[in-house]
Amino acid sequence: MNEENKEILFFALSLGELMLCNGGEIYRVEDMMLRICNARNISGINVFATPTVIMISYNNPEKLCIFNRINLRGSNLDKVSMINNLARKFTSTNMSVQEAKKAMEVIRRKKQNHIVKLIFAGIVASFYAVLFNGSIIDFFIAFILGVVSQAVYDYFNAVAESPFLSNILAGFTIGFFAHISEKLMGTSIDTIIIGAIMPFVPGLILTNAVRDFIYGDLLSGSSRFFEAILVGTSVAVGVSFGISASGLINTLF
Repeated sequence: MNEENKEILFFALSLGELMLCNGGEIYRVEDMMLRICNARNISGINVFATPTVIMISYNNPEKLCIFNRINLRGSNLDKVSMINNLARKFTSTNMSVQEAKKAMEVIRRKKQNHIVKLIFAGIVASFYAVLFNGSIIDFFIAFILGVVSQAVYDYFNAVAESPFLSNILAGFTIGFFAHISEKLMGTSIDTIIIGAIMPFVPGLILTNAVRDFIYGDLLSGSSRFFEAILVGTSVAVGVSFGISASGLINTLF
């Protein structure tokens, strides 16, 4: 295999990894990587991806297998769309590998507007509180808790790189302050908690798990299904600890 083809393989692997890290489905990742190689007339390619490992192999006539481990995953559908557009451009034009790598790095380095993310987390929380018959006070408390809990999640996820610990701490924040607001202002703790945990509900993970099952990716579907269960459980555990801690403080003081 010549050096140019090796570069294409490494590019396909890196682009697939980037898509997986931002919430792309397994079948979409594998299909994209195969299309990239086929567009440059590289045959004998096999691709295998799971939520934690992605591999690509070449068997014509040499044998070469490369893989990357995926440690952190998130949800950024804007980046997924940009990656799709880059892959289509690479497969339908004479775009060089070097140009494609530069475009990929631009996508990789693109940052979300953190303030906008926090504001929309608050909006989601507050309007779900209203949806469950919350009062105007519940609306504002849910908005504040949505913003604060998302900030807590983002901070600890960046520091500890553990989404489950981050979910527990975010849930703890929600349960603790929802219970305090109920005692001080007579708000509905149930309504506020339901609204505030909505940004942390693993809807995209569960949807991708079902899609993986439908497309026959049983290993990936099972992994994502249990990941969704763990995420939901970690948030629930955090909320329970938060309510218990707030109740203990209320009893002592």
